[in-house]
Amino acid sequence: MLEEQLNAARQARRQRTIKIAVTAGAIILLSALALVISTSCCGFGNKDAEVVEQTLEKSSRLASPSLSESKPVDTAARESYLQLLNRYQHEIEPALASIDLARWQPDNMQQLEKLKDTALTAFTNADYATAAGNMRSAASLAETLIESGAEQFEQAMAAAAQAYEQDNYDEAKPQVDQALMLNTDSAEAQILAGKIDALGSILPLLNQARVARTENNAEKELAVIKQILEIAPEREAEQARQQELLGAISLKKFQSHLNRAYTAIEQQDATTARKHINSAQQIYPNRAEIRDVNAALQALEKQQRVAGYASQALSAMREDNWQEAKQQLSLALAERPNDKTLLDLSSKTDSILSITQQIEQQLANPYRLSNNTVKQQANSLLEDAMTYSQASPLLAGKADELANLIEKMNRKVSVKVLSDNKTNVLVRGVGVVGVTDAKVIELPPGEYKFEGKRPGYRSKLIEVLIPYDKSTMQLTVICDEPI
Repeated sequence: MLEEQLNAARQARRQRTIKIAVTAGAIILLSALALVISTSCCGFGNKDAEVVEQTLEKSSRLASPSLSESKPVDTAARESYLQLLNRYQHEIEPALASIDLARWQPDNMQQLEKLKDTALTAFTNADYATAAGNMRSAASLAETLIESGAEQFEQAMAAAAQAYEQDNYDEAKPQVDQALMLNTDSAEAQILAGKIDALGSILPLLNQARVARTENNAEKELAVIKQILEIAPEREAEQARQQELLGAISLKKFQSHLNRAYTAIEQQDATTARKHINSAQQIYPNRAEIRDVNAALQALEKQQRVAGYASQALSAMREDNWQEAKQQLSLALAERPNDKTLLDLSSKTDSILSITQQIEQQLANPYRLSNNTVKQQANSLLEDAMTYSQASPLLAGKADELANLIEKMNRKVSVKVLSDNKTNVLVRGVGVVGVTDAKVIELPPGEYKFEGKRPGYRSKLIEVLIPYDKSTMQLTVICDEPI
């Protein structure tokens, strides 16, 4: 730019010089022509010619001072202008470029343009001192504007930032606009302007948040706070409030789940209680309240398990299934080993099972009842069974069966012994039948050994089971094998 301006100034000066020279030549020619005419026509003398010549010379000097007399060039002023112009273009103008002078200082902007134009015109006319003076004035005015603009920029930024922190949009907006006018390139001002523009959208939300807080509606306030932070995530106050609300809402939900869990426990609803405990545990897994409510639920679940076992045991008892009852009672006693009711039921179950088993053993070996000791044990079992006959129809039926068996085992069976009237017959351990061809004896049911003896013949031994379910029987004992 500087080189272009200098070239333009040189060209203008060259054209001006040529114009002056052409004008001066025309004047000289016209003057000479007038002198010739006057001399030839009017008869001037030598003295008059000299006067005319002096006049022409004077006119020539007046018409072309640059040709008739040379004026010295002020090189120092010329160099000063050039330096001032160079500094203005490379240092001052770039600083001015970031200031919107047309809005801020329109009069001073016109003054700057005027000073620069005047300086350039003076330089073109070789009036270097004037050019340097105007350039110096322009530089001084520009530096004053730059310095004042920077100071006012800082003040406007500080005022805008303070108003923004106080959520005062009406104050912050004009201040940040002022700052951007004074420094259009400021990234800091542009960022702050963006925040302040966003504040215009945030202010209604802030009012909604205040209303929700007044209403003690934490969920509604949190929803509004989240909207604010979506617009301006850097707002520290809302960040802190969001965390506070999240904590309060979480605690409220935690307490609600605990209360519902305890209510469900009181209502014996373990499933619902467990659901609320799990929900509370997801919020605060390590709180002491979780351990307490878990303990209460475990007690309920234990109570319900025991009640379930007991219920199934009683149901099995009603169905006369004492083995199942024993299993269920064992499970219940594993949970509550000192429960008297359970212990009593378990004792009753064990007794019925034991008596039933012993009676079954007696029924499986009916002929042992012929033994008095065994018979006494069986009668004792019948007495014990009487205690539980109403509780266990099965036991009562088996007891009746054993009683009938004992009665049958106490009846004697008529046994007809057939022989050859030569063999001497006896019943070991009982007595002698004698030599007979036929004889009827009475024996209780059981196992017996009949023996026949005859001189010169092998003895014969017959083992006989006299049944309890028959009233008569017969057998033959004859020794018919000679020795």
